[in-house]
Amino acid sequence: MRQVPSPNQVTAAYRARLLMQRAGLMVLIRALFQALYNPDRPIGSLRQVGAIAGQAITQAQAAAIVTAQGYLQGVTAASWGQPLTAVSPYEAPAAMVGSSASGHPLAGMAALAPAMWQRATDAGRSEREAQESAVGWLNRLGASEPYRVANATVLDAARNDDRLTGRFIRVTQPGACKWCILIHDRGYTEAAVGFAAHANCRCTPGPEVVEWMGGRRLGTGLPERFGGIAAARDEAFWSSGDWGRDLEAIKARNTSGWFGDRDLESQRAYQNEIVRMGSTMETEAQKRYQRYLAELGPRPTPDTWPQLTIDQRMAYRAALREWDRQASVWLANARLSVLADIRSMGGVLNVGRSRSQMVQYLRYAQQFYPTDWVNGMNAAGSGGPWKVSKVSRGNFNQWQRSINISRWGSDQDARNTAIHEMGHGMQYSNKQLQNAEWVYHLSRTTLPNGQREPVVGVSGPRLPREKGRTDKYPLAYSGREYVDDYLEVLTTTAESTFGTAGYADYSMIYWLLGSMAKL
Repeated sequence: MRQVPSPNQVTAAYRARLLMQRAGLMVLIRALFQALYNPDRPIGSLRQVGAIAGQAITQAQAAAIVTAQGYLQGVTAASWGQPLTAVSPYEAPAAMVGSSASGHPLAGMAALAPAMWQRATDAGRSEREAQESAVGWLNRLGASEPYRVANATVLDAARNDDRLTGRFIRVTQPGACKWCILIHDRGYTEAAVGFAAHANCRCTPGPEVVEWMGGRRLGTGLPERFGGIAAARDEAFWSSGDWGRDLEAIKARNTSGWFGDRDLESQRAYQNEIVRMGSTMETEAQKRYQRYLAELGPRPTPDTWPQLTIDQRMAYRAALREWDRQASVWLANARLSVLADIRSMGGVLNVGRSRSQMVQYLRYAQQFYPTDWVNGMNAAGSGGPWKVSKVSRGNFNQWQRSINISRWGSDQDARNTAIHEMGHGMQYSNKQLQNAEWVYHLSRTTLPNGQREPVVGVSGPRLPREKGRTDKYPLAYSGREYVDDYLEVLTTTAESTFGTAGYADYSMIYWLLGSMAKL
């Protein structure tokens, strides 16, 4: 009996075939140039080279799509433990062959080879360098376009075919760049997000196949290192009567200031479970983070600070800020990769057709929230698209269905704000999350005698109306309490856990990670 290959073997064979097709196309483009290029009439001969190369790349696109279709059929059969003939072929998306990533005809893009030669010549570069500029342009098209349409074929199937779950994992190769490794370590991603790729990227999406007749998924499921605690994320955990007992009454008595020990007893049990899980997750994230730091290199340190000039000191401070920023991003992705081992992360917020810079910041922020949370935010209220605007101070308005991001400061500051304001959207659309946040905040701001901490200003004398209870939060604003039951614990913790803000202590981070895993 013929043995059915494993999904990993099918994926390896598929990637090897794409790589062979790419290598053959590169050899063909180089051979075309050597045979047809005439230095006495460079523009005319390069037009001829570009026209034939464009046809070859178009044919390579068609071959790559067929290869991707075969891969989808093969990996599905392997995941189900069935022969290839038991799986129907996958369909290919329309109108990809002959089109480039920019949407322009591929023939027109290849026809720009003479322009690349002319630009290099006008810049004073040598004849040899001008030739390489033209060939390099065609090589970039040949290296990227077949991979692009193959990846698009896989993602289209992941989004639309019922045999796939709608998620994929990034498959890399030894020696892949840090950016690709970082995305790979996040685990499975929603196909709706798309597949980002840089020039000459050879990563491919590995689709997750649905279970069938006892077959297994392409992924590995929940990791053993969490000791099964992730499996406790079930509806019964949060639908039990104890969870909601007296919580509304506790909120109603928020201003009166007296709480008996019994009032929070059951809620604290759930909160402690959340924090314990978050602690386990953070321990794993820190291990992954240390591996990332080994690649980032040591933090810059000046050996002779007193002897540095002012310009050198400024350069050092700039290098230090950049290292800290990169380290924060790597830590955020380490935490995200742990969450992705437990549940699907990163939905697509409905913002209509807007493509503004503010929307791009939101696109960055949405990856750090569970997929079903983002979907819940889309469905909440009227269910229409969210409006996104640039303002002087970020805010969230559920009645106007708007998310407004402050553009003062750096791009990272704007990303922090997007993470923060999107957190308010999660509160608005997720009652369980709002309750869990209240229990955590109440437990931190209730004194041993059962009374609440006094209400104080949390934003300084310029904003006296912003009040709350501050406990020992690193940022007083985290303790802000709104009249409509909103808080700032989730939001300030999120922008500290996944951004570069420093507003959260470890208890807050544990609570957020545990909540994201369980709710």
